[in-house]
Amino acid sequence: MTVLEALTEWRKRDDYKHQDGIHWFVWLVENPSSPVSLRGATRLYQHDIIHLILDRKMELLDECYVIGFTMGNCAKKYHDWRYHVFLWIAENLYPEGYRFVGYAEHEFVRGWDQGFKKLRRNIHKHNFNKLDTIENLRSLYAVG
Repeated sequence: MTVLEALTEWRKRDDYKHQDGIHWFVWLVENPSSPVSLRGATRLYQHDIIHLILDRKMELLDECYVIGFTMGNCAKKYHDWRYHVFLWIAENLYPEGYRFVGYAEHEFVRGWDQGFKKLRRNIHKHNFNKLDTIENLRSLYAVG
């Protein structure tokens, strides 16, 4: 399936959050256009494709894993200060529905670990081609 086909299906889901439906505080921390975003911040287009590459859904634990993977994949040191700052923000300041509760920290750490271990780095900067296949992207990032 091409990226374009997969994205089209992904965005038809009832639980899909469009840009205007994302809480402003989450945008502040996770969007690269924000003056205070952390390393690994990516636009919604890339974030959605990373979900597809990692074969993760849209539940909170999936979001935690995807964010962790993206941040870990661009980290220069295993647990730099951004790791700790983001976790604190996500556990204490994120609004309800986004806040890391329960197993959320565990999934974030699992994602970070997997992203950090990959030889191909900076998935958040990859220029995804809409005609490429999800399977090819999974092989590039050794996922699956």
